[in-house]
Amino acid sequence: MVHRGAKLWRNTKYPRAKQIESAARPAYTRWISVKAVLFLFILPCVAQQTPDPAFPDKERALGKQLAADVLKRGRPVESAEQIEYLRRTGDRLASQLPGTVWTFQAVIADSAEPMPFPGGIILVPDAFFGAARNDDEFAAMLAHSMGHIALRHGLRMPGPAPGKPVVFLTIGFSLHAGPAETGLAVPPGYLSQQRTNELEADRFALNLTGRAGFDPRALRRYLERTLPDDTTFSPLPPRENRLARLPAP
Repeated sequence: MVHRGAKLWRNTKYPRAKQIESAARPAYTRWISVKAVLFLFILPCVAQQTPDPAFPDKERALGKQLAADVLKRGRPVESAEQIEYLRRTGDRLASQLPGTVWTFQAVIADSAEPMPFPGGIILVPDAFFGAARNDDEFAAMLAHSMGHIALRHGLRMPGPAPGKPVVFLTIGFSLHAGPAETGLAVPPGYLSQQRTNELEADRFALNLTGRAGFDPRALRRYLERTLPDDTTFSPLPPRENRLARLPAP
């Protein structure tokens, strides 16, 4: 059964959406809106021995700034039905995570899947409404993105030297296209750290979707269709290893 979000997306007036739907499946599996840019930011509070009470506000301000950069390349979705569908799904998941302010926005952008930003901001590309085949798959990948934010993966520094004031922040790096495709060199430990982050976000999504009343097996169904066979030079964990950690459909 095709979920309501997919029907709304396929009925959209945007011709680009029609093109993406008819393209090969790998078109769904790339994040290209930010061109795999690696951002390095200096946040003074990271160097402090005690937490900075203002850090959540700084984190969200940074997320807003980076999300705004993506919106410069695209634009918000205008469909009230799509916006409402995303709001309901996001609120249902967010109800299981009290204490965090979440913002979900549907956008017209050249991306495949939800894009997480610091501070609880998630931009959901219009194409993802069609890539997910039912409500459970839609919620599963949304929860996966929420996991990246809740676990602060974007602020995790690969390699040694914990507590240094440099924050390694990855926004929009293609999770389904490796460095070989982007032509960018990556810091030592980056691929290993990102693969660990992906597995952690998967576990987070399984737990969150189950608590919110969605089918946790939907995450594996979605990934079986979209994961590339070869992830040697990708930030993604090996396909079979990753799928083996998820409950069978």
